[in-house]
Amino acid sequence: MKSLFLLLIIIPCLLPAQKIDNVRFEINDPNINIYYDIVNAKPNQDFYVTAFCSMDGGINYGKPLNSVNGDIGFSIKGGKGKKIVWDVLNDMEQLKSDRVMFKIKAMVKESGGNVTEQTVTDKSVPIKALTKDEEKFLKLDDMNRFKDIALQKTEALSNYIITITDKSLENDTKMMAVDQAVRLFQSEDNTVEVSSLGSTNVTAIPVRQYLNKIRVLKYSKIIITWFDINYVSEFKQGADGKYYAVITIFQKFEGYRDGKLAYSDISQKQMQVILDSMDKKIGDQVIKQWDVLLGNISVVETR
Repeated sequence: MKSLFLLLIIIPCLLPAQKIDNVRFEINDPNINIYYDIVNAKPNQDFYVTAFCSMDGGINYGKPLNSVNGDIGFSIKGGKGKKIVWDVLNDMEQLKSDRVMFKIKAMVKESGGNVTEQTVTDKSVPIKALTKDEEKFLKLDDMNRFKDIALQKTEALSNYIITITDKSLENDTKMMAVDQAVRLFQSEDNTVEVSSLGSTNVTAIPVRQYLNKIRVLKYSKIIITWFDINYVSEFKQGADGKYYAVITIFQKFEGYRDGKLAYSDISQKQMQVILDSMDKKIGDQVIKQWDVLLGNISVVETR
């Protein structure tokens, strides 16, 4: 009986203590997801969990993270795969450091009234991508640069149209120009409106179909000139996070047969320009990259 009594006393002493383990995180712009495990927790044991961030490799930690949700706060059960979502840019203007670390604290009130605490920090990991001004909104200098890129792509489209309608070039060369011109657009579903003198009809044609249409027009010579290209609206951010602007274009069309001008008109057109972003992963970092794409082209007036 004594042996049994001693055994019952020793076994609880050998039970492993609760602890937080396997702390790791990932950037999910504009949030950071923090993962952790609470191991060796007792059944029905509730923990109070808080999270902290250090930007100097764990030397200093500030106050507990505020804009968080998930497995944090009161009544957190033990187990693996716990997840905290931190809305970084709601707490600070930017998080940019080569030595980011996170600390998780878990406290539990034992039956005897004592509070035990376990803490763990992750290894130092660089974060360079989360900045409120840079990530959520474009700076003025960047916006001006993208405006210039949009005008350059508009000029490129004009040059491709000149190549596509040049009767002296081989068809393979013109087909290649069609492919390159289409790549300037957001999608092959984008349309170009066409019109003519003497008709009030305006027809919207998918961009590739439009380019192939002007490639085979029944003229011996075609001259399409774009001029007075200007912005009629600045880039403004839409509800989808993309930026939109409108460029106005004046187009002069001249079609010749047997060396004589057979048809000519001047159209005012408006072209939508889209500034869109995509996430590109470089190593462990996710970098947001912006690109300028052309959108639908509509007819304002033909004379």
